Amino acid sequence: MSDEREVLDVDVLFVGGGPAGLAGALHLTRLIEQHNEAAASNGGVPLDEPFVAVVEKADVLGAHTISGAVVDPRALDELMPDWKQQGAPLVPVTSDELRFLTKSGGMGLPHPPWMKNKGFSVGSLNSVVRWLGDKAEDAGVNVFAGFPASELLIEDERVCGVITNDKGVSANGEHKSNFEPGVEIRAKLTVLCDGSRGHLTKGLVQHFGTEGKNPQVYETGVKETWEVPGASAQTGRVVHTMGWPLGLGIFGGSFLYWIGEDRITLGLVVGLECEDPCFDIHEEFQRFKTHPFVAQLLKGGTRVAYGAKSLPAGGCGPCRSPGWTAACWRATAWAPSTWPGSRASTARSSRACCRRRPRCPR
Repeated sequence: MSDEREVLDVDVLFVGGGPAGLAGALHLTRLIEQHNEAAASNGGVPLDEPFVAVVEKADVLGAHTISGAVVDPRALDELMPDWKQQGAPLVPVTSDELRFLTKSGGMGLPHPPWMKNKGFSVGSLNSVVRWLGDKAEDAGVNVFAGFPASELLIEDERVCGVITNDKGVSANGEHKSNFEPGVEIRAKLTVLCDGSRGHLTKGLVQHFGTEGKNPQVYETGVKETWEVPGASAQTGRVVHTMGWPLGLGIFGGSFLYWIGEDRITLGLVVGLECEDPCFDIHEEFQRFKTHPFVAQLLKGGTRVAYGAKSLPAGGCGPCRSPGWTAACWRATAWAPSTWPGSRASTARSSRACCRRRPRCPR
């Protein structure tokens, strides 16, 4: 079979079908629609309908997104003012708790101002991503699931798009009988939304040497979703904990969110700078579920999903002024947690990107 790649030309390419990529693509499409409507009424110059595409590595949108999230609704208010009427799979926070756990007990703590969730919403990011994908496709965005981008196209120090994974390659790199070369997707503007520590963003920063003086730091999150009879009676409840099972000197904490339909999503998040080489976050998460407070909440329930992921945890100035052209980089956290300083919304930053001229930097 020929190794020649198929070439797909698009105007704007969003790499990553998470909240950031989908919100950015949807907002860009709507901005162009609003511009053309205004141009038709006042005699202005309309824009040609662009080919806006989103590529996502998972076979279906949301397949790699299982976490629950407390969401600051300001981003959705700007992106889609009628998001509640549009059926967004989010419920308002009804109660908010912060607890310090000991091995067999614990106590409630007062909330720091930055961890108060009044007026926020809670839900499953998996459901939110699938809902956003439907809205983006309804608006004319071309969403390609099951197309993992393997490398950037950089020509004359300009980002020109991406190449998707080859298919039908054996473990030792040999082409099998069903080999199919990846697609070369060329774009006038490429927006990287490839998640926490995404390999394309890492390659871009390394290629252009734009890492800042205070690089991004990360955490690891282990998460599960449980179906517990009667849990829907507490829909909207939010609990964050600190303390046990983590020892002194280990930064981290846990969360439990009641997201409706008898489902509770819970997880343990720990900083990657832990100095204990024997520390195992998966083992500690299993211990966390044995705590009397947590065990009682999960009693009679069934685990329906689980996973783990890295999270961005900070880094003041992780990237200098970008030195690349025809590309933008979006942050990774769409307000999924309530740690200090984590309220920044990728949906909002993606919209801000769409308001600027289509190039980075200025």
